[in-house]
Parts: sequence; C-alpha cells; structure tokens
Amino acid sequence: MMKELSPEQFERAFPLTKQMSYNSVLYAIIEGTHSGRIWINELSNPSLALFWDMDRRFYLLGDYSNNEQNKKLQHILETIVFEHGLKNHLSQWTFHYAPLDWEEILLEMIVDYLPLKDNRLYYQFDYKDCQLLDDWQENLKPNFELLFINESFFENKNHLKHFDRILSEISYWQSREMFLQYGYGFCLVDDKTIAAWCLGEYVSPNHKKIEVGITTYPPFQKQGLATITGSAFVDYSIKKGYTVGWHCWENNIPSLKTAEKIGFKFVKKYPVLYGWYNKIDGLLVHAWNNISKSKNYRKAISFYQQVLAFQKSTSPLIKTSHLLKKVNVNLYLAACYGQLREFDQAFDFLQKAIDSGFKGLNKLQKNKLFEPLSSHPNWQNIADNKE
Repeated sequence: MMKELSPEQFERAFPLTKQMSYNSVLYAIIEGTHSGRIWINELSNPSLALFWDMDRRFYLLGDYSNNEQNKKLQHILETIVFEHGLKNHLSQWTFHYAPLDWEEILLEMIVDYLPLKDNRLYYQFDYKDCQLLDDWQENLKPNFELLFINESFFENKNHLKHFDRILSEISYWQSREMFLQYGYGFCLVDDKTIAAWCLGEYVSPNHKKIEVGITTYPPFQKQGLATITGSAFVDYSIKKGYTVGWHCWENNIPSLKTAEKIGFKFVKKYPVLYGWYNKIDGLLVHAWNNISKSKNYRKAISFYQQVLAFQKSTSPLIKTSHLLKKVNVNLYLAACYGQLREFDQAFDFLQKAIDSGFKGLNKLQKNKLFEPLSSHPNWQNIADNKE
C-alpha cells in the first residue's frame, strides 16, 4: 500500500535517497526548505518512494517488481499528480527514476500522458576537487552592477525590470522567509534592468547541498553574464561549505559550457521522461518531434489530426493549452502532406490556414519544410487568389 507521509514523517523516506543522491531536491523536500509531497510503500522499512515537488518534477526510487504496488502508484499519479497539473494549468513535467528498470514500466503506466525520453547531465562543484575560474571578477563590465540577493534587495530593488521573475523563481521555496534564511543569489543589473541572475534552489542545510537556477535574458545573452553570476554564486557557496549541483538537458550546449567554464566537473548522464500536463500540448510536441527529428510526416499528421479533433470539441483543454495559440495546425498539416507529395490534401489545409487568418505565405517560400508546396504550380494560384 502506498501511504502519503506528513511533513513530520518525511525522514522515513531518507534511506531511499541514496539511489538519487545527485538530486538535492529530495533532501530539500525532506528538510522542508522546498514544498513537496512524499509517498512510500511501508512506514517501517520502505522499499519504494515517490517524491513530487508540487510542480513539474517527480522522483521515483526503489522497488519496481510489485505489480499491485505499481497499480496504486499509477492511481496516485493519475488522480493526484497529473490532475493537479491540469487544474492549475501547469505546463511541462519531468519524471526522474531509479533504478533504470522503471523506464519501461513508466512508459506503459503513463502512456496516456504521451511521455518522451531524453537525457540530462549533472555537474558538481565541490571545493575539495574543483577550481573556480580565477579571473571571473575581472570580467565584470563597468556598466553592470553585481548585487547580492538578500532581504535588502527585496526591499530596495523592486523597481527593477525582471524583479518579478526573481520573485517567481523563489516562489518554489516554502516562503520568502525560508529563502532569506537558507537561500541566496546574485544578479547583474544594467541601469534599471536585471540582465542575469543565479539563485540557489533545492538547498539542504543538513547535507550542505544546493543547486543552481540561472538565467540570462535575451538582450544580454552571449556576453558571459551567466559565467559571472554563476561564479559569484559558487564562490559564496563554497565559503559556506556547500557542494553545488548543476543540472541541464544534454542538448543544452550553452548551459553545460557555462558550467564547465565556471569550474564544475561532469558527474553523470541520466535518462528522464518528460511531457506536458495538457494532452493537446503533448500532441503538438510529439508532432513537431516527428517532423524535426525523425522526418516521420505520416505520424506527425496523426498527432495534428488529434489536435484538430480537440479543436472541434468543447474540451476545456483548448483554453488551457500553452502551445495551441502559437501553432497553426492547418499550416503544419499542409507542410506534412506536402512532404509526402499528397498535394490535394496539402493545398486544402494550406487554404484552410489562409482562411483562418494566416498571412505569411511569402515567408514560407524560404522555409525548407514548405519547399515541395512552394515549388508546385498550385502555390502561385493560391498566392494570386490571396492577393
């Protein structure tokens, strides 16, 4: 039987964290610096635990062989975790698991939520065997001011642009007071704009662990600002005796390069499942992956057709989708049918896209995805009629 623990009982799940010691969030939830819920299979000697950070990350550790237990786990995921995500209009979720034997079971268990597989990387900065970038302070440009994010910052700097983004980031803590007690961070300010920040997350005071949350806003990217805020954060952390963790997706080259430049050492690559709480968003992501990665246009069409079915219904998922408003489904169906040289269907959907307000026909001529259509005689006919 899976039992949810009260915060006072969270310590019972601690023995299982050894299987995923590279994720500080487990310790942060147990110690109460981060919001979360925990389920275990037995109070006295648990062999299975599910951690949930109340937002987008789930962590499953332990025994995968008990079918009855797994059914109860599935019930928790469907009726509590995913239901919460839908009701609160959350976007993406990521499922961490250990051992790896869970993967096949989870792919079947949550198949309705359209899971995808990817890899994440874990870097670590330990003052015992890592060397911080020597000249990081010298790289600070005169027009930028490096600020320590503490109580004074919140009281005196709330006029800065992007201040609200920092408030949003620390909202994952139990409270602002909890952040001020155990957390910290640094930001770079250009005039009245926060250009970049690095904040501590998932801090474990008992085990001296903390992880990095880091952002540089688009106008300021590729100027080395993340290296400066990250270095300032690490410098402060190691003086407090903390080991600092850095997680990123395997294909996030800028992130991993920044970690390496600061002085982090690569520890491991690990697989995760990820997806979207809203099924429409999941369908759109699957469709695009089939276009951009596998070139499986037929399969992409099947996903887009399911989205069209939702659009014709009265499903509440339409209003809460994070991606649907950004995607012209008819347009991408036209592209997919064009790639398959099924031009009747392709131009039918292209016309539907135009009828629904699409006005960027000329720009599509330079898009390789639409090349079979733009080189077809019917293209000019549609362009002439549009004019």
